[in-house]
Amino acid sequence: MRFAVVLSLLFACAGVPAQNPATTSSDVPKVEELNAAQQKAVEDYIRQSERPTGELRWIADRRMVVFSSEALRTLFPGFRFVAVTWITEFDPAAMHKYGIPGPIVETLVLDADGRNRMPKHTGYQEEFGDLLHAERVRVTDATSAAMVRSALTSIYVGWGQDDLRISDLRHENSNWLLGYHEWPFRAISSYEEVREASYYLISVDAMGFVVSGRSVRQVLERRSLSGDGPNH
Repeated sequence: MRFAVVLSLLFACAGVPAQNPATTSSDVPKVEELNAAQQKAVEDYIRQSERPTGELRWIADRRMVVFSSEALRTLFPGFRFVAVTWITEFDPAAMHKYGIPGPIVETLVLDADGRNRMPKHTGYQEEFGDLLHAERVRVTDATSAAMVRSALTSIYVGWGQDDLRISDLRHENSNWLLGYHEWPFRAISSYEEVREASYYLISVDAMGFVVSGRSVRQVLERRSLSGDGPNH
């Protein structure tokens, strides 16, 4: 899973020129929270995904982070959420030929046998909804909704957090709006501004089992700015 938000404890630069020879998966340090199968899965993933040669080199940072929280342990016992940060190394000349991406964080969700339970790496939060569905997680009341939101916040750093302005809303009988928050007006052009709400939309079946989930940014209201321009 790819994150737009980069953790403060990781790199904040847009890319780094190569300074040292490319590393290999054999030097991946032992992560204490992982068992042998999970450790091997991380090493295999890095070995298969790294691109250590060329003008742009896709290198995994060896400082792994394991996301952990009460919500994750409750909803996904035995799973380990391992964040791998990918950094782009490049030759100086490549800066004029490519858009150099900044660090990207992907999270491996490993069961006790080292199998990745969230393997698509599409970069969209629908993957988390797929995980909830696969593990038959239920959202039936405010307590279970808050638990799922807390788990989501644990692995999507910066999402929701503990902002007192957010809430979990039940929408009809089949949807929950987790972390619902309304934002002030913002300009989207020289003549129009919008007011939006953001939330994580959970769809559930008649028994409360999660069917799907996705991140939503919804326009609540549009209005014209002062001056000439179309009215809406």
